[in-house]
Amino acid sequence: MPVPVQQALARALAERPELVYESLASDGSRTSLDRAELAFTVRAIAGNDAALRTVRSSQEAYVRSRIESLTRADFDKGEDSRHALRVTRSVGRVMGTLTSWSQSGLPEDTRAERSDYYERHGYPRVRNQLEDRARALEVPQDDIEEAGSPMGALKIALEGAYNDAANAAEAAARHADED
Repeated sequence: MPVPVQQALARALAERPELVYESLASDGSRTSLDRAELAFTVRAIAGNDAALRTVRSSQEAYVRSRIESLTRADFDKGEDSRHALRVTRSVGRVMGTLTSWSQSGLPEDTRAERSDYYERHGYPRVRNQLEDRARALEVPQDDIEEAGSPMGALKIALEGAYNDAANAAEAAARHADED
């Protein structure tokens, strides 16, 4: 695919981050933007670092806004807050999928690059954003760190959704490569 077309596709996706987010966050339900078509489009631009960075940056900003929508009550309720659970699971699915797609463009022998990418753009990044939001809302540090706290339950939901989505995206990419 020509570079100008890749860049145009990336800009189009970046201009509607809510549609990309909705598609990546879906758990199989019908969305405005078909997930398989989105995956095909992202794979088509994956070889163009600038285009992929455009999409990733747009989604990272949208993810940040979703995390910022959480309130102190959400953190106090943890899994009992439908909003908090929906946000953490959807953020996990989006970032797990996006990280997997982005890393698929890295050569296999660049383990250090993959590790660095994961730290900067993967689960640690969104976990830190979630913790930063909790701190900004004055959630006690013990509650942020305690696995058995409501916040701990949200981090477990986030990590589970992230890992499930990353694994599914990797499997789908392997299957697409075989076809």
